Amino acid sequence: MNRLPLRDITDDEVETFWRDGVVFLPGLFDADWVARMTDAFDEAIREPGPFGRDYNPEGEAGAFFMDLGVWKRHDAFRAFAADSPAPAIAARVMGAEKVHLYDDQIFVKEPGTNYPTPFHQDWTYFHFDGWQICGIWFTVDRVGPDGGALGYVRGSHRWDKAFRPIPIGGTRSNDLYEAKPAGAEDALDALPDIDANPEAYDLVYFDYAPGDCSVHHIRTIHGARGNTS
Repeated sequence: MNRLPLRDITDDEVETFWRDGVVFLPGLFDADWVARMTDAFDEAIREPGPFGRDYNPEGEAGAFFMDLGVWKRHDAFRAFAADSPAPAIAARVMGAEKVHLYDDQIFVKEPGTNYPTPFHQDWTYFHFDGWQICGIWFTVDRVGPDGGALGYVRGSHRWDKAFRPIPIGGTRSNDLYEAKPAGAEDALDALPDIDANPEAYDLVYFDYAPGDCSVHHIRTIHGARGNTS
């Protein structure tokens, strides 16, 4: 399994990240990582943590499994965080000499799951602030816009605006994350309804093959459709 990316990340790709708030990086993880993490996802679903469950709204078709802090319980996810190309990717894209892992989260949207991942901004779910912070979205399946791939609002990281966290699966967000100070979430503005008016935003989706990833800025607004594939 490769520890460094299978190819160099170009200066143009780094520039794209800072300009758009997201960059698509194909072909950085080898087939061994894909195979190991495919098995690891199955294991994580069989052995969930305290927040691991199906967040699909009751009565809806399909399943939308989510969990977080998986690296603390499963060796494969710990290895992915520390020994895969992920740290080198984050360092290169952010121009950092050292990177710190904050957390991980897994999403498994089964075929026929219509429930979307609401557009949101990671910034206001986290308990720290800064500019050199990114998320890496890695998939073990071939995934496109109709299969649950994330869509990003390009340039939204430069809006300099924090938006209220979005509930997932019909529940408030703070059953997944430690509560912020009382009233902190309600003091933020609601995110615009991007789904209702997508042509008003510079939305971009990518088609992922196993081993591809995208990297987005902590402030970039993103979300996903259901998996109708």
